[in-house]
Amino acid sequence: MYSLEVNFLKDREGILPPPPGGGGPTRPPVPVNQKMLMFAGVAVGILLPLAAGGAWLFLDNQIQQLISRGATLDQELGGLQAQEKQRDELLAKFGQIQSETKDLATVFDQMKPWSAILQDVRDRLPPGVQVTTITQTKAPPPTAPAAPPQGTPAQPAATPPTTDRIELVGVANSFSNVNDLVLTLQKSSFFKDTDTKLISAALIDNPIQLYVPPSQTGSTASFQPPKLPKVVQFKIETYQSEKPATEMLKELETKGALGLVTRVENLQQQGVLKK
Repeated sequence: MYSLEVNFLKDREGILPPPPGGGGPTRPPVPVNQKMLMFAGVAVGILLPLAAGGAWLFLDNQIQQLISRGATLDQELGGLQAQEKQRDELLAKFGQIQSETKDLATVFDQMKPWSAILQDVRDRLPPGVQVTTITQTKAPPPTAPAAPPQGTPAQPAATPPTTDRIELVGVANSFSNVNDLVLTLQKSSFFKDTDTKLISAALIDNPIQLYVPPSQTGSTASFQPPKLPKVVQFKIETYQSEKPATEMLKELETKGALGLVTRVENLQQQGVLKK
């Protein structure tokens, strides 16, 4: 019989290195690269919270500055809004004054003094014509035209005059003299030519009666003075012209309306009325 003896410790002597100094086994040394990585990780762990805290302080400082700047801008905006409101109020007052000035200038531009109208009528009276009365009637306010009946085509409505109506009543030696008066009035700048027309004309007894004192007749009270020829009593209707005073300065000055002419010229110089 054979016997097999195995010594495991002896076989391991060639595998394990002998311990230095006769002591037990030692740990292998740590590489330099691993040490640097470890130090770097520690540094990052320390610096990262510090950087985060510094960034937070920086952002908080920036936020406080922005809040302060926003408060300053709000104050400046409030001042600008107050100035804007004041400017709007001044513009509103200026617009009101400008509108009132324009309305006043329009009144002067549409004004035609009666003294100038009467002088124009006197200058246009033909020989043998006498105007006894002149009547002015205010123009009625504009009204909306009535709607035509259903099924009836709408017709263009006649535009009523928008200026004052003027009626002239008088007497003339003949119908021809009356026609001459109508034609001369139609040429006047103070009246509307298309709305100047003869309303009526009739032959009547002369309203003028001759009187001869009895001391000059040398006869009794039965003496009858001669009758004057009959005359034509007429009525003419016309309307004031819509022509502005700025277009009639020469006519107004000729007819003696110097006050109105001066006012209109002053308004033209100030730029309120156009020349």
